[in-house]
Amino acid sequence: MISKGHISADDCLILQKGDLEDYYPWDLLKTILSEDFCVDDAELSKEIHQGVRVKELRKLLAGKVRGKNTWKPKMAELIISSLDREDAEGDMAEISDFLRRLYNKINAE
Repeated sequence: MISKGHISADDCLILQKGDLEDYYPWDLLKTILSEDFCVDDAELSKEIHQGVRVKELRKLLAGKVRGKNTWKPKMAELIISSLDREDAEGDMAEISDFLRRLYNKINAE
């Protein structure tokens, strides 16, 4: 896509762990699931581990949202808007900076 000029390399980020959701801090994700997606606290008593998060999130959100992955952009926006730069660690700091840059770019167009 980059070599064909469809997208800029600045608009790409390779995620080593796989899914973006695998990088979200569990405590913040848990809060957003409870408050914004109406997932019962009992369903969130155990951490959803990296590598299976998207699969488990789909199960949790079945019936709460329409469409297979319609929750993903909303969740990303909620995570990024709730995550202070100082609170982001390691990979998540780089990802949050990247997503904020893209968000600002999209909203400026």
